[in-house]
Amino acid sequence: MSNDTVGRDTADTQIPDDFKTIQNGIVFMIDRLDYQHYIFRLMQLSFTPAEWPYALAELRRVTKHGGVVELIEPCVMMERSPPSYTWFYETVSGAAKLRGMDIDFVMSDMTALLTRAGLEKIEADYVSSPLGWGGKAGEIGMRNIEFLIQAMRRTVLVGMTDAEYADVIARIRMETRENRTWGKLYYWYGRKPKE
Repeated sequence: MSNDTVGRDTADTQIPDDFKTIQNGIVFMIDRLDYQHYIFRLMQLSFTPAEWPYALAELRRVTKHGGVVELIEPCVMMERSPPSYTWFYETVSGAAKLRGMDIDFVMSDMTALLTRAGLEKIEADYVSSPLGWGGKAGEIGMRNIEFLIQAMRRTVLVGMTDAEYADVIARIRMETRENRTWGKLYYWYGRKPKE
C-alpha cells in the first residue's frame, strides 16, 4: 500500500482488524508503505521526548526502502502573540510538562531525531501564515486556533464558565488582528535508505 494515512489517537478508539497497534498506541497498516505521510497535528502533546525516537523508528520500520517519511507540526506558540493567547500557551505548556511532554521539543530536535532514526536526505523548513488577519488564509488559520482552544477545554482549561471561555476566544481573535499575529507550520521530510 502507498500514501495511506496512519496515526495515533489519544482517545479510546476501535481499531479495524486490518490495522496493527504497536507500543504507545501508534497505529499502522500491516503492509509496509511506499510513502509514509505522518500529518497529525499537535503530536508534541502525545509523545514525551523519550518516546519520539521510538515513534520515528517505527515510522522508518514500516516505510519501504526508498520511501519517504513526512512530518508536519504547527508551532503552538504564535509570533507577535497576543497576551490572551500567551496565557493559553503557558497553561497548555504547563499541563503538558506535568505529563512529561515538551511542546517545544519537536521544533528544536526533529532533524536530529530523524537522522538518528536512520533517515537520510532530510529537508526541514516552515511556512508561515497570518492568524486572524490577511484575508482568507488568516481567517482559516484563526479558525484552526479556535478549534485547538476548544479541543483543550476539557483537559486543560477546566473551571471556566462557557461565557468566560467564549470571552477568551473573542479576545484572542481581536488581539491577533491588532498584533498582526502569525504562526509557523513546520515540516520535515526524510528518506529511508534503499537496500
